[in-house]
Amino acid sequence: MTSIRAPALVERERELEVLHEGLERASAGEGTLILVEGPAGVGKTELTREARALAERAGVLALAAKGSELEQPFAFGVVRQLLDPVITEASGRGDLFAGAAGPAARLFVLDEQPP
Repeated sequence: MTSIRAPALVERERELEVLHEGLERASAGEGTLILVEGPAGVGKTELTREARALAERAGVLALAAKGSELEQPFAFGVVRQLLDPVITEASGRGDLFAGAAGPAARLFVLDEQPP
């Protein structure tokens, strides 16, 4: 018996349009945030997979985080999830926290603190 797999993103034209528009803005240098929310089972995971795939194909860095009840006691837990890999891999990390970004340094463990 041959199984037929239905497309994962059925009737998601509007959501895909929002993803494409956000990607175009990000590619043009405009900061973009797209929040995907909804009840369990509506396809959020598949939609976010598609968003990341679109971004990767366009050469745009896509960050993702997933909040959970276990993170509630930790201030800015989702922000850390998003930015920690970028900060860890960045050379000259002290420069990332120069100026107005200085107070954010305490959210991350850094070898060197900004002046």
